Amino acid sequence: MSNKIKNSSFCILPFIHVAADPGGEIKPCCLAKNSIVDSDGKPYNLGYDKIETFFNSDYMKSLRKDMMNDNRPTTCQACYDEESSGGISQRQTYTKEWIEKIPELTQKILDSESQNYQIEPEIKYFDLRFGNMCNLKCRSCGPINSVQLLKETREIQINNPEIRKYFLFNDKKIDNINDWYQTSEFWENFVSQENNVEQLYFTGGEPTIIDQNYSILNRLVETGRSRVVSLIFSTNMTNIQPKFLNLINQFKSVTFLASCEGYGKVHEYLRYPAKWSVFETNIRKLAKMDPNRITIHCTPVVQSVNLNEITEFFKWIDSINEEYGFNRVNILPIV
Repeated sequence: MSNKIKNSSFCILPFIHVAADPGGEIKPCCLAKNSIVDSDGKPYNLGYDKIETFFNSDYMKSLRKDMMNDNRPTTCQACYDEESSGGISQRQTYTKEWIEKIPELTQKILDSESQNYQIEPEIKYFDLRFGNMCNLKCRSCGPINSVQLLKETREIQINNPEIRKYFLFNDKKIDNINDWYQTSEFWENFVSQENNVEQLYFTGGEPTIIDQNYSILNRLVETGRSRVVSLIFSTNMTNIQPKFLNLINQFKSVTFLASCEGYGKVHEYLRYPAKWSVFETNIRKLAKMDPNRITIHCTPVVQSVNLNEITEFFKWIDSINEEYGFNRVNILPIV
């Protein structure tokens, strides 16, 4: 691998990836500090701007130039901080994964240097976060990711108008947060890349209740592309229906990041109005499926509320693995 690609700054994602936040604004990846902006500082939006426009914008070409010349872009500081603390960053993981998967990417990236860091948009990996449609009001969440919490916030505001100054969202944008992914421009953007895409990450909101996710998945099944596409769902596990399982079974592989905070009542308290019985039933549904194609990770946020009882949740994971097979359900705790 070239020194340009194995240096301490380089990340492959700006060459193969598009990430959209819940409002449709595009970032180099989900961990990036800033959105991709035009020459006037206006953020690009996947529902209103063509991929060809933002993918080779001055912002992106400058980002690629910095990375290939071992200069660390400030927007990528999260990965560099992870590495300096002894961890393995998303930058390192994705670069290794995609270069091993598609070795010819190396030469394509190196060739971009002689083209002012412009590269033909062939999007291999989309990270799609379609608005705030969700059925839960998790205590660690907010209105940008949950319409239920937005409703509650607005109800509180009626009697307490002074709390507006504490809102962590843009009042003007929040009501239209679900519009961008229903535009013809968004659909044309995706369809233009459907023969390139190999991985899709879905969250929200809750991805299993968002219609556009089903439109994308059905489209890939109809075109036959689903056989080579891997899916990742960050989901609250409340809506694992037969039609959903039948659909994902037609894809190369599926990884579930199951949002959970503890066993039984702890989970129900922190992820209201979730029911533990539903969560457990749906984990078992997935655990029965082909382990070579279906991967399950539980992602509890370890915090003051659940810390004293988190071992009960870990014991439950152990019991599931004893029943369905070693490491059938993995634990990826978030501290």
